Amino acid sequence: MVDPGVYVSAAITGKGAPAEVLDLAVEGQAVLLVSPLLLSELQGVLERKKFYRYLALRVVNSSYER
Repeated sequence: MVDPGVYVSAAITGKGAPAEVLDLAVEGQAVLLVSPLLLSELQGVLERKKFYRYLALRVVNSSYER
């Protein structure tokens, strides 16, 4: 399981270890385990006003509709 902070950091900076973890998953070299609770927490964090300048809210919301 990956802490929501890792996803947030990867989304904002696109650099460092958090971004590398997500890149590995995208490349099929790692499997990310998630739960409804983790996704709910992540969505709550990304919907905070201070993150608006980094992510479009519609992108945040659409990520959870899959």
